[in-house]
Formats: sequence, structure tokens, C-alpha cells
Amino acid sequence: MFYEEDSLFMVSRIVPVGPQFESREIVFRILPPGEFTGTLRDESGDAVPDSSVAVYRPARRGARIEWISSGNSSVNQRGRYRIAGLRPGDYTICALPPARRESYLVPIAEGAAVFVTAGGSRVYAKCRAGIHLESAEKRQMDLILPTSESVTVRSSPAALIRDDGLSLFNERQPKIVRSPAVRFEYPEIVPGRYVLEARLEDGGRGPVLVAHRRIVVSGEPVQDFAIHPEPAARLDVSTTRDDGTAAQKDDVTVEWLTGERPRAYRREQAPVFIVDPGVYFASFRARAPGCVVSAVLGGSDVLRAPATILPGMTARLDVVWSTQCGSVRVHGAVNDRAASFASWLLLVSGTPQEPGDALIGTLDADGEATIERLPPGRYRLWTWMNDAGGYAGPDLALAPFDSVEVTAGRTVSILVTAGGRR
Repeated sequence: MFYEEDSLFMVSRIVPVGPQFESREIVFRILPPGEFTGTLRDESGDAVPDSSVAVYRPARRGARIEWISSGNSSVNQRGRYRIAGLRPGDYTICALPPARRESYLVPIAEGAAVFVTAGGSRVYAKCRAGIHLESAEKRQMDLILPTSESVTVRSSPAALIRDDGLSLFNERQPKIVRSPAVRFEYPEIVPGRYVLEARLEDGGRGPVLVAHRRIVVSGEPVQDFAIHPEPAARLDVSTTRDDGTAAQKDDVTVEWLTGERPRAYRREQAPVFIVDPGVYFASFRARAPGCVVSAVLGGSDVLRAPATILPGMTARLDVVWSTQCGSVRVHGAVNDRAASFASWLLLVSGTPQEPGDALIGTLDADGEATIERLPPGRYRLWTWMNDAGGYAGPDLALAPFDSVEVTAGRTVSILVTAGGRR
């Protein structure tokens, strides 16, 4: 259901329906959205034409909390902006630089610089985190964009990717310099954190050579960076059942999870992954009524532990599908009442400090949930109460958890006290 502006603000509830449930009224509590307003100026107090402001809020993607865009606004000639339709919660607000069509000071060589048309300095993004917005609140936030002279970055052929602390996005297309060797030149670059990334394709069948390097661009007029592409890894997947017979095609799906930039690609014609070097967690989803009870990559157990993928590595991932699975029945309570619609998270792999795969859901109207088809082992379980502020749940490394031991063929019950923002 929506309130007022556009369709940015939505409230929903899980409603059980069936002959076993008694009829009752459903009450929706619709809260007015909040908004940020204010000014955006440079260090001298002048408006910054063509600049903008964006807001981000935390959301959970698996076991990790990440920042997602919640709204943005351009800045008018008086330097004012307004971002409305925001649900209550915690935000990060960022002042973003103007469009690329502005004129900047562009150094072109050591000790030399030219002005593009009118010249000038350019600005870079500036963010403020931990800003709480209440329902119907109209919060004034005046922002300042620091200035910095732009520089030129040169590198081996590679994409230059800006890392603003919230997301990665590509810079403009480079100028190609062919003396003495092919080099990429990126003019008008703001000092800050970047990623140089290159991929050389093999006839469209997947990346063969990859390079990934994080760099810090300083205020020097021209900066050279070298990257050295390395062979990607090839991982063949072999899936069997616990009786030794071959598994069916859809018995198990595999995904490679990482919090960094490296990625994995699957070739369509065979159960083969082409994977950038890096550290990954393997995520397994098994078709009912089974679960994955074993996963070994090149002799190392990767069912619950991370996998280190080395350059040029060739290995086989042996996966075993089985019906020897267990279940967890969660009963949630708060002040002796059912914790209906509380959220739960079961960590499948990794640790609270370095989480990997996770299962997430909510308790039903009776404060219960069943987590089925789990491989035997010990798990960590977190629960928390949802609120109107869009609370994404706790930081796993800081919040208390419940331990639960899963055994094959059994359902273990656990009583939890669904916490709030703990």
C-alpha cells in the first residue's frame, strides 16, 4: 500500500489463509514518508551546477548488509535539492559531482597542463553516514562538495572503475595511446579509490585472462599503473547421489559468492565454471527432498568453508546429493507472546566475521518457522523483530546468536527470543 508520493513507500504483511485459520481483521499501519531537503554548495559557498544528491539505506543481501539506493535529486540553480518518499530508518546521504560535460583542468604530462575550454577544478563525492529519519520528518541537510584538481591516469589496457565506498561504477571510455605500446589514458580523473580491471575473452566462451587491481589515485598530475593479467580458473562440477549413482541435471545448483569484485561465469554446454582468482563461498541449492551433504574442491572441503581460487587453477568440484537431511523448527517469543513476522537468518557457511551463504525467512503468525533439508552439522541462528524503519537485521559479527545441531532424519526444535536492534 502506498502513501502520497509515487510508489516509493510500501508496507506489507504476511497473511495466512485457509480453513484452519479463523477470520480476523487485517490492520495496516501506514506511516507518512520522510524527506531530506537542503543545499549543496562548494567550499566557497557557491552553488554547484549539474550536481546531485543521493541517499542510500542498508539492506540485507544474504548474510551481508549492503547499501542500496533509495532516491536522488538534482540540484537547482540556487543549490537546493529535495528527496521525498523515504521510509523511516538510517541513511547515508551523498553529494555527487556534476556531469562530465563541465570544463576541468586536465594535466596532460609531467609538469605541463592545459585548460579544456574555460578550465577549473572539479569536485568529488562526499558522503555522511548514520543519519536517522523518522516518519513524516522533513530533515534539513546542507552539504558541501570539496574540490580537487583532476589528474590523468594511464595504465595497461583495462577498465577504470570508481569505488566511492558504496558502489563501483565505470569511468568514461579511455583514450588509447599507442606509443611505445598500447596504453589506456583516462583524463579528468578525481583523486580517490579505483579498480583497474581487464578481461581477455576466449572466442566468447568465457574469460581466459583476468586482472583485478585496487589503486589509490593521488593528486599527482599523471599517474601510471601496471596490471598483469593472470589465467582464470576452470572448475568442473561433478554431482552424484550418496548411493554412487549420477545425479539428475537439476538436483543441485551451484553459485559462487564473494564480497569483492571477482566473478564466476558458467559455460552453457557443460557443468564448468570459469572463475576469477579470489576467495569464494560456494552456495548449494538442492532439489527436494534432498540436500548437499558433501562438496570437495581439489581435495578441500568447501561445503562450509571458503574456497581459494588460484590463477590458472584447474580442479573438480565433487558434490554429493542425499536425502539424509535434517530440519530446524524455530519457535519465537517476545514477552511470552508469539514473535509473529520476526525475521530469522541461518548461517550455512563461513563465520559471523566472514559470512558466506545464509538462509533467511520470517516466522509465521504463530511465531514459528521450519527450515528444511539441511545437511547435518552445527549452525548459528539469528532472530530479530522487524520494524517500520526497514531494519535490515544485526551485524552478525556483533549480535548474539543461538547454536543448533542438525542431525540426519530428525527435526530439532529451538525456542528463541526474537530480539530487536541488538
